[in-house]
Amino acid sequence: MEQLEPIHRRAAGIDLGSAENSVAVPPETLTPGESPVRVFGVFHEQQDTWVEWLRTCQISTAAMEATGIY
Repeated sequence: MEQLEPIHRRAAGIDLGSAENSVAVPPETLTPGESPVRVFGVFHEQQDTWVEWLRTCQISTAAMEATGIY
């Protein structure tokens, strides 16, 4: 199977939901064994936590999509 070549290696994907936010980063930005996907709450303090995680992973771009029923 042919793989796509990454365009931006420091990008994250964020699924914004009404109850939780799922954040995914490229595996090469992590230490071995660490999961590239984490789930966070939707309140301000919890969003600050995933922002700090993205900074730690040196993420400079994020693509966000809102899902769920609001």
